[in-house]
Amino acid sequence: MKQLLGNGVFDITPIDSGLIVVDRKPDPVKGVQIIYEYVPSSNPNNVRSIAKQTYASAKYRDRYDDYKQYIGHYLIPKIAPVSNDSDFIMLPNGESFLFVNGGKLKWHGNITYKDESPADIAVYGNNLWCSFASNNSLVRFDLRTMREELRIGGSEDSAFNMPKGIWADRDTGHLFVCNTGSNSITELLYVT
Repeated sequence: MKQLLGNGVFDITPIDSGLIVVDRKPDPVKGVQIIYEYVPSSNPNNVRSIAKQTYASAKYRDRYDDYKQYIGHYLIPKIAPVSNDSDFIMLPNGESFLFVNGGKLKWHGNITYKDESPADIAVYGNNLWCSFASNNSLVRFDLRTMREELRIGGSEDSAFNMPKGIWADRDTGHLFVCNTGSNSITELLYVT
């Protein structure tokens, strides 16, 4: 395993040709400077700076102008594409939005579990998966009704240990969970 960028990375947006990374760098005047970088999959050592608008356009699939009245600052929300024209967006406090038809608000509400907001979200089919780090659990919601359907973990002997990052493989339906408490990745085989 090779570290490509420093420890200040706080957002990664995958695109067809690689990754767009948002990184914090020390700045003698501002204290911290936000840097936007492109990491091509063909040559990961060829990292180059890009414009903030390029990052926002990739993260929000050219729909940031439709979403900004609801979500505020573009760096903070988590976003999970639902389909080609629909997105699920979550703010750090659990306030969430489901946008359909290229920017029309369909649902707005709060998602929490035991007073904790999700650490991360992923979408597969009509399922929204949320990880809750301090509760060692994953919760699955039905995007059509926004009702909780399934909870995995939630106790001290849970299969998860501080689950934060989650990712759904759209080809296989498998869900990958980054357990930060045990520095491991757990794969769930059936997430439909």
